[in-house]
Parts: sequence; C-alpha cells; structure tokens
Amino acid sequence: MREKIENRLTITIDGDLDLTKATKLKVYIRQGYTYLEYAPSVVDATTLSVTVPYVDAMRLTDTAAQVQLVCRSEAGEAIASDVLTVPVDQLLSEEGYSGT
Repeated sequence: MREKIENRLTITIDGDLDLTKATKLKVYIRQGYTYLEYAPSVVDATTLSVTVPYVDAMRLTDTAAQVQLVCRSEAGEAIASDVLTVPVDQLLSEEGYSGT
C-alpha cells in the first residue's frame, strides 16, 4: 500500500501584510524551464504552508530555485514578494518525504 508522498514548506513573511486577510495567494517556484505554482494554506498572519508533491520535487535539479509569493491585499492591491533564490537542498529535503 502506498501513502501520499509530499513535502511541506513553511514560509514566513515579514512586513505589514496580514496573510489572513490576503486573497488569491500563490507561491511560484521556478528553476530553468521548470515552473511550479501552488495555492498555499494560511497558518497565521505571517506564515504559509505549501505542499509540494513528490512528482514536482523530482522535477527539480541540484541547482538553486527561485521562489516568489504573490497575492492581493485586503484592499485588493496586487502584491508580489521579492524573488528569493534558494538552494534546492534547502527548499526540499529527503526527510520531508514519507512513504511505505
């Protein structure tokens, strides 16, 4: 029997944006020609949780990936975070996956 295999990323933001009031939240991960898009879950005013399926994680190589958060504020203003370049081994880890 197989268990769903996935990795959960926790993203914490700083600044004045209250994620509990934001809408249309998306997290983008890009590495070369690989482009991944996720709708995160809001944990609290400054924290998001993103589930990256195993099949998507296996599309990433050992080089750094770019990560960006976009959303709309409570007032409807479009917001985009800075693009962060993150080594893929920090973004995803084998310990983040489980399966039987």
